[in-house]
Amino acid sequence: MKYPLSRRTTLIIAVILAAVLIISFLASQGQAKEIYLTDTVKRADISKTVDITGSLYPLTHADLSFQSNGNITSVNVKVGDFIRQGQVLATLSAADLAGDARRAQADLDRERAGSREEDISAAYSDVLSAESAARFANNSISLIKALNDSSITMAEDTLEKATDEAAQTAQDDARALFDAENAGLAAVRTGLSKADELLGLENLLFGNEFERELGALNPATVQRAKDFFAFARTDRDLAEAAFLAGDANAVAITRRALEETGSTLLFTRQMLDATSADSVDLSLTDLIAYKAGIDSARSNVESARVSLTRAIDNKTNNALSAVHSVRTAELNLENAQRTAEQENTKAIADATSAQAALQKAHATYNKLIAGPRAVDLAPYEASVDAAWARYAKSTIISPLDGQVGKINLRVGEAAEPGRAVISVSPSKPAFEVIVDVSESDVTHVALGDSATITFDAFGADVEFTGLLTSLDLSEKIIEGVVFYEARVAVTEGPRLAELRSGMSADVTVATDLHTNSLSVPTRAVLEKDGKKIVRVLVNEALVEKEVTIGLRADGGVTEILTGLTEGETIVISIKK
Repeated sequence: MKYPLSRRTTLIIAVILAAVLIISFLASQGQAKEIYLTDTVKRADISKTVDITGSLYPLTHADLSFQSNGNITSVNVKVGDFIRQGQVLATLSAADLAGDARRAQADLDRERAGSREEDISAAYSDVLSAESAARFANNSISLIKALNDSSITMAEDTLEKATDEAAQTAQDDARALFDAENAGLAAVRTGLSKADELLGLENLLFGNEFERELGALNPATVQRAKDFFAFARTDRDLAEAAFLAGDANAVAITRRALEETGSTLLFTRQMLDATSADSVDLSLTDLIAYKAGIDSARSNVESARVSLTRAIDNKTNNALSAVHSVRTAELNLENAQRTAEQENTKAIADATSAQAALQKAHATYNKLIAGPRAVDLAPYEASVDAAWARYAKSTIISPLDGQVGKINLRVGEAAEPGRAVISVSPSKPAFEVIVDVSESDVTHVALGDSATITFDAFGADVEFTGLLTSLDLSEKIIEGVVFYEARVAVTEGPRLAELRSGMSADVTVATDLHTNSLSVPTRAVLEKDGKKIVRVLVNEALVEKEVTIGLRADGGVTEILTGLTEGETIVISIKK
């Protein structure tokens, strides 16, 4: 059974509407609002540690070495001396390192002291200069636009004048050509009529009475005159018809008719020259009169031909000149418009640049008068810490109380990292933990690093302190993995008397500690175009800020040296 057309149409519309509703619902489901996982920029103490495990052994002696290269400048003990923990035993030539540390400290002190009056005064002068430049740039926009508008108006006027002059010249040349063409046709008709008085080709009444005498001395001249008369007559009729019809070919036909008429009159004159005179029908006086009439007609035809040719040439040349003038004016207008666009755009760009320079000058001045921020001091503080850390590597400090047992190097000799310089025997029972440091962690630890030690025997709540006293630079392979042996002397702890050889130990070496530092979750730091960025929420809008990072610390946090301020809301991840 077939449905009526109206019912089928209704079903089709219903199906389409249902499909549209379904698609709209699915689209709205796919446009769920983005959800930001956020955190804040915090200021805290952060550290970087390395966790390793090892076993406890009796410390019979500690071989102490420098952490950097150099020549030994002092050995402050001799074999047999009793020493105390923390005592400086030897030093390297570290004048450069000490100088670096002092310079870093001086830079920090200078930043903490704030800006000098002369710097503030110079910055204020820069602000005044930038304000003047910004005002000049803003005023220049309207001035440059007015000058360019004037140039465009002048170019438009010149184009209009050139167009009008071209039109007027074309009109004048057309009139002159019309007149020359009309005069030429009149000259053709007059000249052919004058020749026909002798030839009698159109008016059969002419020339019959002395036909035998015409060209009797050279009969060929008669036939030539008649032939060219026929050519000229045909073109005369064609030219007059074309002229009356306004045909563009009328000019060329008229000029050809003039040339053929001139030839007709020439041959007619030659015919008269070959005519014997002084007969009953043609007297010498008549012949002279006929010649004078033909010569006059020839002169008129030639004059008309020259005038027509001149009118044609003038029209052509003036048209070319007019086209050139108009095109030159058009190019000048286009150049004026292009120059205006470029100069107006540049004036706006200069004003924008001047405004940006003014804002920068204000920011510099405000920064100078506001004094240093913690975020500004952070890089200088980090430089001081790093410089003194390098300097510290140029000294040997005893990790324990004991007695000097051996001195391997003297003043002036070259020392290398890890090469034993002084051997110390503990004055009371002592222990050390021997650990294997993986190749991925070995670059983070250094001689003299402090450590926290726990033992399985006492539990994780009982902590001992230690000092990294030895780091073997020779690798050893354990199950295909590269390790480096290190020794951590146990220096303090609540249950030292209960330590036993062989105990399993967990050692946490503190490699870096930065206090009161700005930090964010490491996941929030992204890399884009070779730069480190953090996404920050500003008035619910996502803004990318370039940052300078410092220590990648434990707990999944990263130190921020520049780019952020405490309390800012940062985006860790985005969910849709």
